[in-house]
Amino acid sequence: MPPAALAAVAAAGAGSAAGAGADFMRGGGVDFMREFPKPIGRNSRPEEQAWPLIFLGSPRASYVTGTSVFADGGFTGALFTGQVDFARLLPPGFG
Repeated sequence: MPPAALAAVAAAGAGSAAGAGADFMRGGGVDFMREFPKPIGRNSRPEEQAWPLIFLGSPRASYVTGTSVFADGGFTGALFTGQVDFARLLPPGFG
């Protein structure tokens, strides 16, 4: 198949960001976010969420396809290695 006919498919998985989710916070999410696991110890800055998206949309990512780039401060890795208890993140009585 000629290169022009191929489509690059990639996704970005965002983590918790400082300043994000004002409506969620007003709805009682402050405690949830305070307790949310942060493997590197903090929320991301907005630009830390933006750079992976800029990269994926640039010519520098021309060979990147069929994958996801997680900018989540290690949360996904911690989840898959058992360092984060997923059940603890669910609302009380869920499941």
